[in-house]
Amino acid sequence: MVPRTSLVILSDPFTGNGHWTVVNTKQATNNLTANYIYGDKNIWEQIGVAIIYYRLKEVNANNTYIYSEVKALHSSESTLAKISIWPNPATDHLNILMGNSCEYQLSITDMQGKTIYIQNTNGNRQELNIEALSKGIYMLVVKDAITTQTQTYRFEKL
Repeated sequence: MVPRTSLVILSDPFTGNGHWTVVNTKQATNNLTANYIYGDKNIWEQIGVAIIYYRLKEVNANNTYIYSEVKALHSSESTLAKISIWPNPATDHLNILMGNSCEYQLSITDMQGKTIYIQNTNGNRQELNIEALSKGIYMLVVKDAITTQTQTYRFEKL
């Protein structure tokens, strides 16, 4: 058996299908049952997505290597927690700032529950034209396309 020289932690923040980036490299031991720990507390803010895909690359002394299976790591923090809307009340447009660039579905419903607007977006800032809305109270529903979590915001159209 060829001894290991290092373990390389690879990450693909979007799909888990390609575009792998080296996150960290750890010196390996010759102990086949060794445990390795790596933590990055700021990864969610840096990457800005709710799911990050990881795999390990085990490099041996003779420069051969094997890959582990791909694992998905889910953020325990809601991506919707960092959303801001303004102005409120609004007259002609509503700004929406998402904490990251995940895919979202934005919808506006009236107080009777009727959906009057739906838009899919993958940016972190949107400006919705609400000029055509009648004066009143509306609900903006933001749905994370990956986690399917939803958050509802109340706004007033003047």
